[in-house]
Amino acid sequence: MFVRRFRLIAILCLGAVFQFGCPTAPSGGDGSPNVNPFPNPGTDPQVPPPNDNTQPPGTNDNTAPPDTNEDPPDGEPSTPTIGGADELAFIEAMTLGPRRTFTRGGALMNDAVFVVFTVSIHNGNALTTTGTATFDAQSNLTAYSPAPPDRLIVNHPNQAFEFVITEFVGDFSSRNAFLNDHSAFKFRGTVVGTADLQIDSIANNAGFRQHFVGTVMLPRGEIQTDIVRAGGDFFDINPPVGAVEALFRSSIVGIVNAAGGTIQASEVFRDRIVNTSQDIQINVTSTGVRNGANYAFVPAFFRQTEKDGFATEPDFWRAIGGLERDEVLIGTCKYDGDIIVGRPSPPRILELIDSTKVDM
Repeated sequence: MFVRRFRLIAILCLGAVFQFGCPTAPSGGDGSPNVNPFPNPGTDPQVPPPNDNTQPPGTNDNTAPPDTNEDPPDGEPSTPTIGGADELAFIEAMTLGPRRTFTRGGALMNDAVFVVFTVSIHNGNALTTTGTATFDAQSNLTAYSPAPPDRLIVNHPNQAFEFVITEFVGDFSSRNAFLNDHSAFKFRGTVVGTADLQIDSIANNAGFRQHFVGTVMLPRGEIQTDIVRAGGDFFDINPPVGAVEALFRSSIVGIVNAAGGTIQASEVFRDRIVNTSQDIQINVTSTGVRNGANYAFVPAFFRQTEKDGFATEPDFWRAIGGLERDEVLIGTCKYDGDIIVGRPSPPRILELIDSTKVDM
């Protein structure tokens, strides 16, 4: 039996330029660091509640899913083809776009909070959201100027940022507390060549909701994104003696535009954790349209078990489904490497019919 319990953990502590002592929680399994604040799935009518039954047939009973590779009718080519770099960029946007959006956006949230707290302390604990802040390689503030008056420019050896913060209301007792408990956190964050996102976030012990709008750079090109992410955490009231058992869930819905096509993003993540052992499940049912062709995951489903990032229990691992174009399978979900206990978990991929591998 699982019950909700108040537990506040910093959002996206990894992947940001500024590392400020976030809790060392295990990864969330969804392409991001552990993002496990707390909401009440389904409380926001714009975000469908995560489906706890994310496993398609064949994931619990060691039976294979139905064969989606049907023989084509007579007269049709037996093997479809991938239509060049633009189609590859569109497929990559389907596999990576939604998750890359919130990992980039979460890192911007983390960095914005770090900088605002640091310069506010420098200014005698007066809330400061504008000016120019310069940091050294160890993220120590070395200089601050109040200009410009309408934005916060951040110079760091690893990256240059710009934040235009419009609302910053939350728990100011610490940076982690603010990330986990804010009634209004709205800003535009820009990192040249990486992301330019308008972010609107609410988080408290009843839930979190993050809305990301803007552009994000992927390996094969830029995407335009408008997605909402929400999630929750639940805790076992009777865990094993000496253990902490939790279930983290989140969902993504929204629109991604890339390479002349439009994607309706739909992803659900489920991560059951006992101490640092994880059972991660990812279900992707996104669809897309490009140049008159219809794309759909059928669905893409991954399950993996690991401890501290290293594989455990290979019998539980699953990579099922793939990507169809006009109801013909053009990509298959796989793990890129052998699953060996005690070795790093192999990456999730979509292997296309021409053997091209696209990260998932």
